[in-house]
Amino acid sequence: MISVVISYSSNERRFFDAMIEECSKFSDNIIVSCLGRFFDGEIDKGLIEVLSNDKFKNVCFLVDDTNQYETFKDKHNGVRWNAIENCQYDHIMFLDGDEIPNGDLMKLYLDTKEYQKYHAVGFKCYWYFRDARYQATALEECGIIAKKSFMTKPVVFHEAERGNFTNITNNYVRNQMWNGEPIMHHFSWVRTKEEMLRKVKSWGHTNDRDWKPMIEEEFSR
Repeated sequence: MISVVISYSSNERRFFDAMIEECSKFSDNIIVSCLGRFFDGEIDKGLIEVLSNDKFKNVCFLVDDTNQYETFKDKHNGVRWNAIENCQYDHIMFLDGDEIPNGDLMKLYLDTKEYQKYHAVGFKCYWYFRDARYQATALEECGIIAKKSFMTKPVVFHEAERGNFTNITNNYVRNQMWNGEPIMHHFSWVRTKEEMLRKVKSWGHTNDRDWKPMIEEEFSR
């Protein structure tokens, strides 16, 4: 069994029911870690709805309103760091709130115990754009499993965020699938144009690219 840490932010209420349903197929230790507000400071009404919903009573929620993290990168890393001490198992799956696994395929993969050979494991995924019906034709990566004992503060609070989890060891494997089928599905761009423009102004990847032209091009179709 593994623990699951879900970082919740940026209008992710629409994905939450499916996320918990799928993760519950392979884990009984699900921790949802978040800040009490969007990264730009506004209160997230979707999060308030999630926290008050009884059907998620078996999920551990951690809400940090301390404002202790200054940069957007540290906010991303901080919500993961806050959750680690609540993880009950030796391996932790780190997901963002819009990265939904196929729970049945993930369970089949985990049942092989293959992940236990490594300090870190990454997965192939499909991305989706504008609407969950629009699946990319190319495969990307999202989601990672890492050994809890490797999750020190310097490792977690790194500029590369989760990408650093494979930098700390040579004993890792990426691009995992199940019988050639991607296990993960990434819905990061399944938002309105206005939501996407707002998201890229206040997330850890704000300075990675010039996002606005990409968003304008995507929503022009």
